[in-house]
Amino acid sequence: MVKTVFTDELNKTYELYEKKFGKTSLQNTEPLVDPLNPNPEADRLAIQRLKQAISSGVPLPRNVPPEGIIY
Repeated sequence: MVKTVFTDELNKTYELYEKKFGKTSLQNTEPLVDPLNPNPEADRLAIQRLKQAISSGVPLPRNVPPEGIIY
């Protein structure tokens, strides 16, 4: 696993987000980072977005699959 300078902070921020909004709150949300292509700038933006959601109390939007689609 390749680590960026923000990896530890990003993991802590994910934990804070899940603590505030629930363990499965990041499921069905748009991916914030690409784990296969680490990018410090993407990590920094993801941290900002998660912290904004935590401080405002408004969770990130969730993608709801269309009815009748079976995955």
